[in-house]
Amino acid sequence: MYLIWRGDIDLANNYFFANQVPPGLKTRAWKTGAEMLKPPPTYTLKWDGDSPNKLSDVVLTQSQLPVWSPKVMSVLEGMGVDNIQYFPIDIDTGKGVEKSFKIANILGLINCLDRKHAKFETFDDGELSWLERYRIHEDEIKPLGKAKKPALVFRLGEFPSHILAHDSIMKAFKQNGITGAEFIPTEKFE
Repeated sequence: MYLIWRGDIDLANNYFFANQVPPGLKTRAWKTGAEMLKPPPTYTLKWDGDSPNKLSDVVLTQSQLPVWSPKVMSVLEGMGVDNIQYFPIDIDTGKGVEKSFKIANILGLINCLDRKHAKFETFDDGELSWLERYRIHEDEIKPLGKAKKPALVFRLGEFPSHILAHDSIMKAFKQNGITGAEFIPTEKFE
């Protein structure tokens, strides 16, 4: 079973929260599923000044940027997730700059949306502008690139804002005490 994986914004009263996208960072560029052939500049996430300074493993950002701790990367690597590029990002916590976290570029879009069992709206060009309460066709989740097994983490091809993760990822995060992550069944997402 695959779930929507995102930062749990409800935890903004407990952990560092960045309500601004770093200057120059184009969030759309991180949702293409394509490999970045040239490393982007090192961006700086800034603390909002209202939330605590303590960092969660999945950093809480208004724009749902995938910014993760070394612990998250280690768990994913241990599970064989190899379709992610990591790039440096600085996090200004108001008490100093944290440099061990990385921003993730998730490689691969997989089209597997069950449109018959989805609530959505589209732009004039037919691209989805909004999506909730949906199902996916799990039999359409194929290996990416040279992989032999279906991807455990990928972006939904029809709506790349959504990162989907196999429930084994959620279980591994719980076992390893990963903080800041939220996993939502697609059919319950609003």
